[in-house]
Amino acid sequence: MQKTVVQVPMCAAVVALVLAGCGGVQKDASYDDASKLREAVVASGFECPGDASDLSDSGDEDFLKCSEDMGLHVFKTDDAMIVGKVMTGFTKTPSLQGPRWMIQSEDESMLAKIKDKLGGSVVVP
Repeated sequence: MQKTVVQVPMCAAVVALVLAGCGGVQKDASYDDASKLREAVVASGFECPGDASDLSDSGDEDFLKCSEDMGLHVFKTDDAMIVGKVMTGFTKTPSLQGPRWMIQSEDESMLAKIKDKLGGSVVVP
């Protein structure tokens, strides 16, 4: 009987850790660079074979091309994001936008699924 009593608190602790989302992806998080956003995309179950990011000349935007159909942008400031969205043609391509980050893809269905994991807002031109 004591064995069961010891196991119950241990099981409760494990359940609490799982429910707390230990190490999981947080919705509407901000990211330091495109590589960190890529890690969140991959941890959410989506493919991103590209892994080399490219910092803009101004240093205000970090870009990583996951594939021919998906690009990740992380901006240093809100103002940089406004400028970056204009420069990347966000009005022509569907995107998922979060706090100072943007994922561009023609695949609106995939963007909606990523939104369920990472948060943000899907913007369709």
